[in-house]
Amino acid sequence: MNLIVDGIVFRHHPIGGVARYFNEILPRICNLDDEFKLTFLSPWEYRETIGLYSKGSVLKVPPFSRLTYRIPFLRGVGGRVETLLARSLSGLGNNSIWHSTYNTVPEFWPGMKVVTIYDLIYEIFPHLYQGPLGDKVRFDQKRAVESADAVICISETTRKDALNFYDINEQSTFVTYLGVTDSFKDDHKYESSLSIENPFILFVGERKGYKNFNCLLEAFSDWKMRDEVKLIAIGKPWDYEEKEFIVNKGIDDRVEVISSISDDELANLYSESEAVIHTSLYEGFGFPIVEALAKGSKLVASDIPTTREIAGDIPMYFDPHDSMSLIDALTIAIETQLSEKEIYDIKKHTFQYNWDNTAMETIKVYKSL
Repeated sequence: MNLIVDGIVFRHHPIGGVARYFNEILPRICNLDDEFKLTFLSPWEYRETIGLYSKGSVLKVPPFSRLTYRIPFLRGVGGRVETLLARSLSGLGNNSIWHSTYNTVPEFWPGMKVVTIYDLIYEIFPHLYQGPLGDKVRFDQKRAVESADAVICISETTRKDALNFYDINEQSTFVTYLGVTDSFKDDHKYESSLSIENPFILFVGERKGYKNFNCLLEAFSDWKMRDEVKLIAIGKPWDYEEKEFIVNKGIDDRVEVISSISDDELANLYSESEAVIHTSLYEGFGFPIVEALAKGSKLVASDIPTTREIAGDIPMYFDPHDSMSLIDALTIAIETQLSEKEIYDIKKHTFQYNWDNTAMETIKVYKSL
């Protein structure tokens, strides 16, 4: 059977969580099952390899969407031309599966279509994603999901949300959990040029909007232990509002942002931190959650359905709408000392989240069609 993977996400988000998902599962699918002949439709300018080796082929697709993006009346045309070209490169489509990395729908496709839903932030937080771009993402995802023969969801919470927002049959939906990258699975301390003042608490990832990082800044600024414990954030540099808040609260020497870091260095920080803080109002899965647990870190997390599903009772939960609740959880985390058995049990919980399982479950979805 032919498996066609449209690599559009590697054009717009080549190093994000979705790119990691496909980078991890595609080589495994090739290696685990010889029944599938995989063709990866790569963006023209994408120079990285996804490790298909001799068991898959790569076809380059010219960047029409990027060429027309800055021309308002052609903005939608480029993406459509790109999808049509990708469709034409894919052959007739008979006895084939089209698995888009980000909501493309091939025209006149006689084969099966699979789509993966990573989250529903555009539907759940429409006020954060207004205007033509937000409307387009919502339209594209709805069209891709409702026209798919199989819908893969990365958590049970995501599946429930999808059934709520889209007109789809529950029997066509499948949950395949994501995995933990190898760097976070072992106890090895990697070489690093980073020099971090101990002790510190750690925040990883995007901070704006539903990520709710402001709750952590507010809590940290009022926390009685802020002069003893630093806050390290991994992500983009502070924006103007964050800088202003940090300076006004007098915590500019107690918080630090690191914008360039390898997985190996991040693994070190997870292990060395006093606690990892996860403040989101919503998640489809949550890589920082499973990465922190895989390293045996104490986790302070917002009490939301996805985290309960993925992490169970392990985290110290707080109300994400109440900074005082977070302060209490931070204090408990700092004062709690984990035994070796407790650390092992935390790590053991993440054994179920591995990329081999994700690939095998994805193959089962393909074969169900």
